[in-house]
Amino acid sequence: MSDAQGIVLRVSGLTVRYPGAGAHRQRRAAVEDVSFDIGAGEVCGLIGESGSGKSSLARGILQLGPARSGAVWLNGMPLHTLSGAALRRGRVPMQMVFQNPLDSLNPRLTISASLREPLMIRDTRLEAADRDRRIAGALELVGLAAACADRFPHEFSGGQLQRIAIARNVLVRPDILICDEAVSALDASIQAQILNLLADLRERFGMAILFISHDLAAVRHMCDRVLVLYQGRLIEDAPAEIFFAGPGHPYSRALLESAGGCSPVSLPGANPAPSPGAERGCAFAGQCPEATPTCLAQRPLLENGGRGHAVACWNRQRP
Repeated sequence: MSDAQGIVLRVSGLTVRYPGAGAHRQRRAAVEDVSFDIGAGEVCGLIGESGSGKSSLARGILQLGPARSGAVWLNGMPLHTLSGAALRRGRVPMQMVFQNPLDSLNPRLTISASLREPLMIRDTRLEAADRDRRIAGALELVGLAAACADRFPHEFSGGQLQRIAIARNVLVRPDILICDEAVSALDASIQAQILNLLADLRERFGMAILFISHDLAAVRHMCDRVLVLYQGRLIEDAPAEIFFAGPGHPYSRALLESAGGCSPVSLPGANPAPSPGAERGCAFAGQCPEATPTCLAQRPLLENGGRGHAVACWNRQRP
């Protein structure tokens, strides 16, 4: 259930820091001051090079992992104020689909046992027979026979395992799924099947989805909106139709040109060192052909230029 404004997930000023190594032990920001909302039933794509902070952002939203600051609301509930059992209960409406489903399933448990666990967390009063019926129904919903419940993870293909992982998530009827490269490890034909499955589940249950991917073709196919992350900072937020017709940030344009709009993103010089002045100015200024002295000296804010299209770029913000 979304909040009164129809917002399922609200992220405000989220920063995620990892401890430094060697002589420089200050914490390094993998995600810095990121803010956005996702509405009920909305599919929002999150793109950027490897190392841009996408998975760290997902973990920060889930309140997992390293030091973090900022605020995360799920259906109006402030997850950032919770801990322990209260946090585990509070984030049940937000489930995650991982890149490698085999790693997210216990190899020693049957599929039934793995799927039973979230039901027991969600409702301890649910009878065993009711849990078994729900598990069978979830497997059939994702295109698998109920008899699969008695088998072990190693008996399934990668595509089948991802279906099982999705079945485990939809068992608790989440309001939002976070899909972190959920199809990147699968063959192209299986990718299409999983994407269609996610789209069908979105239509059936009205779930929102944060779809993290390198694959711009998948993002174009799935998403209503696109977020672009660069060196941990959100630099563009646009409706998908507007974004793919003409992104506003020079880095976003480089992503589309590099990928041709239809293949995984791989820019030359991936994970570059921060540009000169990046701490105070635009992190992309050192690589940007449009950079000015202002870009090096002052960090641009993410501002809406109309039609829901926000860009953090001094050139974009000029009247």
